[in-house]
Amino acid sequence: MLPQIPFNEWMLNQAIHLKTEVFEKLLMIIWGLWTNRNTNLWEDPARTTSDIFFNSMTWLEEFQKSNTINAAWKQRITHIWQPTFGNEFKLNMDGPFIPQLTRGGIGGVP
Repeated sequence: MLPQIPFNEWMLNQAIHLKTEVFEKLLMIIWGLWTNRNTNLWEDPARTTSDIFFNSMTWLEEFQKSNTINAAWKQRITHIWQPTFGNEFKLNMDGPFIPQLTRGGIGGVP
């Protein structure tokens, strides 16, 4: 028989001993099982094991792709702030843009 240990202790052991890539997959499969359980409980019938596995791995792959830093972003030029001289006006501004949501924002400080 297998020894019974609390889930949180088992997860901590996995986090310590598994390679990062394997632990990420384990977390996604656990998330997929939890999501399937809730979907089955509140909405639709349960999915098959292979559906849960492939959906979880697809989510992980999409997450990893969306969090990969684009090479163009790595080559950003760093500007060093300098005060204005005389009657010049300076406006420091920055803004984010999220292409997937086609949303962004902008802000400035004189």
